[in-house]
Amino acid sequence: MIEKNENLSQKEALEQEYELKFEQLKQKIEVENSFISERAIDKTLKILVPLGGLITVLIALLTVAGYSDMQTTVKQFVNNKVNSWLSEEKGSLATKELQSIRDRYLIDALTIRYLKARMDERRYQFKLTKNEQADLIRIANTPETSLTDYRDILNILKMGRFPLLLSLHTFPGDFRGIDLQEVFKTKSSFTEQAEKQRILLSIFNNDTSLVGVAKQILDQRIVSLEEEAFDIIANTRQPYALSFAENKLSKIPANDLIKFAKYIALEAPLSPVLNSFLEKLYDSRNIYKGWLSDYLTLWSTIAWTKSESGFGLVGLDESKIQKRNALANKLFMLAVKANLQIELSSHENNRVYFSSKDSYSSQVLRSHMNHIYKNTQLINWLVAQEANNVNWINKLVAVFELTNKEENIVSLKAKLDKRAKIEFTDRTTLSSLDTDDPIRFFTNKNDKKLLMAAYRNKLGEIVIKQVLQVSNLNEATFSFNFDEEILNKYIPWQNSYS
Repeated sequence: MIEKNENLSQKEALEQEYELKFEQLKQKIEVENSFISERAIDKTLKILVPLGGLITVLIALLTVAGYSDMQTTVKQFVNNKVNSWLSEEKGSLATKELQSIRDRYLIDALTIRYLKARMDERRYQFKLTKNEQADLIRIANTPETSLTDYRDILNILKMGRFPLLLSLHTFPGDFRGIDLQEVFKTKSSFTEQAEKQRILLSIFNNDTSLVGVAKQILDQRIVSLEEEAFDIIANTRQPYALSFAENKLSKIPANDLIKFAKYIALEAPLSPVLNSFLEKLYDSRNIYKGWLSDYLTLWSTIAWTKSESGFGLVGLDESKIQKRNALANKLFMLAVKANLQIELSSHENNRVYFSSKDSYSSQVLRSHMNHIYKNTQLINWLVAQEANNVNWINKLVAVFELTNKEENIVSLKAKLDKRAKIEFTDRTTLSSLDTDDPIRFFTNKNDKKLLMAAYRNKLGEIVIKQVLQVSNLNEATFSFNFDEEILNKYIPWQNSYS
């Protein structure tokens, strides 16, 4: 239900943008209709007024001198001046004015068509004619074009040439961004040139036609465009992308290198360069106040669940999944030992956040939730690290449990097996022989350092006791107890602060 509402809000946003653009276009048509006439009159008067006094004097002098026929010649001169401005010939003042107005309408009209297609791709197929493409390329390659128009034109061009919206951002293709490379060739003549270069690389970030441009940027070490250029070679699966990323990552660790770390994690998760970077990044976490968000983004990229195998993939490498999860689990353990907490915000939005004493909090997203609460291998691996340490088990329970007033959102449970045993403060013990049901762990409401356990005994009675010691819990099977529909209320798909 939440997902449906979020999709609806996105659609409403597109509809509002469409309505705004459409209303702006109508107003522009009304204004420009009068504007064209006013400009024509204004230009005409600018020609006539300064000439008026001269013509009067000339006519008077020439008439006195007996050359009255020169009056007609002067009038013809004025007519020619006006006609030259109003002519449709290339280069005339009117042609330039009308061309500018025509370009403005073209961008607005195509933007409206583009937004309609975005709102309902199946009803409104968006495709550009060759003339429309040529006009848009011409406008984009005009140095004076504004940054806003430039961005709109590039979005329109990409979708208009390849109308399958899903493929636009998912798969590489030849989207002919190379037609717009003029912004790289001419130095310092484009309005906001550096930003336009970045926009071009960002919008056409999976365009094979721009691979050469991207490689040149990387070879020349243009740092301001490096990330965008790297996205192109990575998204188009260029063989040298991995070596470039590893070379970048071998430098001093910094937050802005997370992009390269994520790429290596996908392509070569056991890369020594990546492992070295992660260790350094963790050791230097106090240097970067915002380290937690980047660290967990990287963890989420490395972590893998069965549900993420994707459609159309066969023969998925199970060993690769295991290796990736081993690395991701290690990352998560380091974060837990650094006092990571997963907690519900006290604000009105009631969202779930990661937090740490040495970093800003970071919102938990649905992808994180899948990697945590639907990925039981993570919690079982974490438990196994110190399976006989009650303080470690209590720490894990405190990290993962979520409550909202009296509502239990997430708790940790375990099914005891073999030698797994729990000892309580009253010196009684609990093993798989004493209960057939899972045990629910939770922290004491008044003292988080105290670990509690609730279970049903053989007589069917609910027993709640304080845990004193644990042993061999690596032989128990841990999982998370939650209702997905309830949890979804607290964890959105995207960042939300409302």
